[in-house]
Amino acid sequence: MTNAPLDIQPALRARNVLVRGGRLTKFKGQVASIAPGLSVVATVAVLFSGSAAQAACTYDSFGFAQCGPDAIPTVPPFDTFPGNDPYVDGIVFTEAMAVHTLTLPDHPEFTVLGEGVDVTYGGDENVLVQMYTGTVDAKNNHDGNHGVSARTTGRGSVDARLSGVGEITTNHGETGALRARIDNGNNEADATADMAGGTITMTNGLYNEGVSAFTSGFGNAIAKMSDGLIVTKEGRHETFAVNASVHNNSADYKGRAEALMTGGEIRTNNFQGVGMRATTRGINEEAESFVHMSGGKITTYGEEVEINGEKKSGFAHAISAQLGDIVDSKAKATALMTGGEIKTNSNNSSGVRAENEGLGNATAEMNEEDGLSFITTNANQSHGLQAFATPSDEWSTEDGRATAAGVAEAKMSAGTITINGVNSSGMYAQANGVLGTALVEMRDGKITVNGEGSYGLYSRIDNPDNDEEVKVKMIGGSIETNKSASYGILADTSGFGDVTVDMDAGTVTTRGNGSHGIWAESEAQALANRVRTAPGLASGSQAKAFVTLGTHARVTAEGVDSDGIRVSGNLVTVDQNSLSPRVMLGARGFDIDVDGTVKGGAGNGAAIRTMSSDTGTIDIASTANVNA
Repeated sequence: MTNAPLDIQPALRARNVLVRGGRLTKFKGQVASIAPGLSVVATVAVLFSGSAAQAACTYDSFGFAQCGPDAIPTVPPFDTFPGNDPYVDGIVFTEAMAVHTLTLPDHPEFTVLGEGVDVTYGGDENVLVQMYTGTVDAKNNHDGNHGVSARTTGRGSVDARLSGVGEITTNHGETGALRARIDNGNNEADATADMAGGTITMTNGLYNEGVSAFTSGFGNAIAKMSDGLIVTKEGRHETFAVNASVHNNSADYKGRAEALMTGGEIRTNNFQGVGMRATTRGINEEAESFVHMSGGKITTYGEEVEINGEKKSGFAHAISAQLGDIVDSKAKATALMTGGEIKTNSNNSSGVRAENEGLGNATAEMNEEDGLSFITTNANQSHGLQAFATPSDEWSTEDGRATAAGVAEAKMSAGTITINGVNSSGMYAQANGVLGTALVEMRDGKITVNGEGSYGLYSRIDNPDNDEEVKVKMIGGSIETNKSASYGILADTSGFGDVTVDMDAGTVTTRGNGSHGIWAESEAQALANRVRTAPGLASGSQAKAFVTLGTHARVTAEGVDSDGIRVSGNLVTVDQNSLSPRVMLGARGFDIDVDGTVKGGAGNGAAIRTMSSDTGTIDIASTANVNA
């Protein structure tokens, strides 16, 4: 996924017209004359015509600018604001004006309309635009108008800041409400967009970003929110409340795209509206897309839209670290939650999500290092933690074998996850690369699953050529599932690496019918051909299953036809005839060690059930308590 709208903005045109005896500067259709003969240290006043109060922006030869009527003081408190007529066409400083620092008046009646506030600079000084109070409403209804934007084509850093009770509103597409942008591939500085208060509202349009940081250089892109409110609504496609993007695919780039939230609130209500996102085009293994939520609240809704006559509900993840289909990239995607509250309310909308389509790792992690952490998802295929390392190409080969790799890890050491939708998981890791591995690890915390066909912990490898391990490790905490076909722990592979579930401690309780406590599954792909050519139906599965239950681990399956521990393959069709019976394959051997407590459900439920094409071992220790 790319940051297409904000990456294709043309450079702002210089709007300076030289006249005899001085310079005439045009600001979005308003013209103000400047007296000739100014010294290099003189302050230049740009007076806007058509305003009764003659509102003005001033800037000096050192590149510093302020906007507001001459009569008001430059520092608070403000007693009056005589120039309260708005800047109807916006405030725009072009590269030719050499302005790099703009401080907007800290006054509630200060108003900018039209094309908003835009500072574009081409030199080597750092660029800074600050807004405290007042209103910026970018009303010109065409794509590419930004609320408050700081941009450079030079070599300095870029900062765009909003604090206090300032309000920024946009109502069109390809917009950054608070934008910091570096358009220089050789720039080594950072682009930082910082929201420490105020309100951002974005409506309509597509490819919009609330707090937006971007660089094509070698520095970091940092979009951060510590207070305030961001609301997105009625967007058509891919809107991000907080977004950081890096577009540098040099092998030497080792920086980060960082989206950070320590406080405040985000509410999205539009098609494919994401709370926080970081994305990079980096290929070096030290490059990273990094999202971190340590406080605040995010609520997402994915508005339904009609596409080609069909109604679709778009994803609306709360926080998402992404690395797209970048050939041979080994960069990382990391999404971390250490405090705060997340709630998602539409299909395909996970809480904490890391997706890597390259060769690098994807990590989604939750703990409570900075405060209580809560995730609630309410719709179909909406996971609490989701880590996908799913390369979409075969990439290069090594010794005749594709080198596509990537570790997918979902980790939880504290917090609360509640899953209310169907086909969803509390924690989900999937690796599809030939050499990729998948790990789900729970050390503590609580996961409650209330949707059918949903799981507490789910780890998966979906590649028949993969010989790496898929693993679930539970060291503590509790898992409860309350609907049918909802398992406590599921680990499965379609490859021929081991399927491993290690439950050292903690509790797993399943209450729905056909809801197993632990299921280690060895799947097979291209099933019909494999079954016909193999020496027995069970030969379709390739992997061996390992399950370990520690002394302090307890697994209880209460529902009808629910197994406490289950090892098997998957259901297959014997041939291509759709009327042929389906057969449950077995695993390619198993090893089960039980030191703790395991109980099976009623009906056809078993404490321990194995289906295997090869021999296996069940070892029940003297400390174990096993009940059908």
